[in-house]
Amino acid sequence: MMKRIEIEMLSETSNCPVVRTPGRKFPGVILQGDTLKALFDAAAEVRGLCGEDNEELCAAACELTDRLANFVVIYEQALRENGLELPYPKAISGEPVVLDSQLRRMVAWRSGTETGF
Repeated sequence: MMKRIEIEMLSETSNCPVVRTPGRKFPGVILQGDTLKALFDAAAEVRGLCGEDNEELCAAACELTDRLANFVVIYEQALRENGLELPYPKAISGEPVVLDSQLRRMVAWRSGTETGF
């Protein structure tokens, strides 16, 4: 549920305010939801364009897409729980972001949990 808190505003730059929330040592950047979704869509497109000839690029694209997908899902869930509309037409929350087995292996390889490729 939504609650109100006081934050420190370090910069009011349009589309990129820098704030620090209570209890955090370092400040963060606030992204608008539609900007976050656009970044996720771009990362997913790069991941889709990866070929087997550049395993490191594919692994990095896969990791980036997964991280952004997690942020988008959290964002969508928060809006849904508070009765707010999404600023874009289609949610990804209802659809799991599926990684094919090759991309999963690349991520494991890149993180050092899988030794061979």
